[in-house]
Amino acid sequence: MNIANMNFISSGLKQVLSFIDGIVGNYGLSVIIFTLAIRFVLLPLDIKSKKSMKAMERVKPQQDYIQKKYAQDKELLNRKMTELYKKENVSPLSGCLPMLLQMPILFAMFTAMRVAANEKTVEMLLGMMNGIEPSFEGFLWIKNVFQPDAFWATIIPSHSSTLAAIVPVNGSAILTPENVAAVQAFLASEEYLAWTAKFG
Repeated sequence: MNIANMNFISSGLKQVLSFIDGIVGNYGLSVIIFTLAIRFVLLPLDIKSKKSMKAMERVKPQQDYIQKKYAQDKELLNRKMTELYKKENVSPLSGCLPMLLQMPILFAMFTAMRVAANEKTVEMLLGMMNGIEPSFEGFLWIKNVFQPDAFWATIIPSHSSTLAAIVPVNGSAILTPENVAAVQAFLASEEYLAWTAKFG
């Protein structure tokens, strides 16, 4: 799957996440619902993969016997293995294919969540640039779902992690090159250090 297709999928998934967040009104809960929805969509592939693995486990003793018996003759070994798979109606690849199909969707899902979190972070920082005190979205014990949660971490974005994580995204109204550049400059300013002292 190429990058253009991946971006298309992650963009679509981000819209789904934003839609859920618009209904639920809590990003932490939205991510849980979003993840469950993705798992539900991928459930048929998951079931197919598990059935295939069980079928392969069923023929394992026969596989071992054939491998031992024809260990010296690779050509005959391959032929006997093919006959076994045909007779038992199993395929060694059928367990892997469903998992391979899931991977791009799961990568796109994580990309969508990262972009959504980065947009919220940039929105917060743009507000702080204009003197607006940030509002933090908590969930359970987490003080701000858009920042790493640890006793040594601040609830506002740190300079190094934000510079590394936030990049412009095509099609995003918030993660534009101008906004990202403005936020990066703001993170290095004295004004931001004052905010850090207040919320750190």
